[in-house]
Amino acid sequence: MQSGYKISVPLFVGLELEYTDGTLSRMDLVREVYRMRANVLFSPSVTLNNFIQYDNFTRHMGWQSRFRWILKPGNEISLVWNSISQDPFERFEITENAARLKVQYNYRF
Repeated sequence: MQSGYKISVPLFVGLELEYTDGTLSRMDLVREVYRMRANVLFSPSVTLNNFIQYDNFTRHMGWQSRFRWILKPGNEISLVWNSISQDPFERFEITENAARLKVQYNYRF
């Protein structure tokens, strides 16, 4: 189930729910994944995409931010930040985080 709303031309907010119900090794499995997205379009070539996700089965919450700048088609720079928190409703402690700088350059001849 997904729902989204474009607040204005450059801002989008969305909510998603992914529900899985099944049986695994004689154990009932109900997994719910909740996501919230917030995307900002500064220009057609500069964007900031964010999402926060919570999984009730693993009890992990993750956050990803991605800043993307397209210099020209085929050439772009991205800065990506990821973090994971265990048991965010018990104690909010970030257990993993990583930042990556990605540069893509195409040379045409």
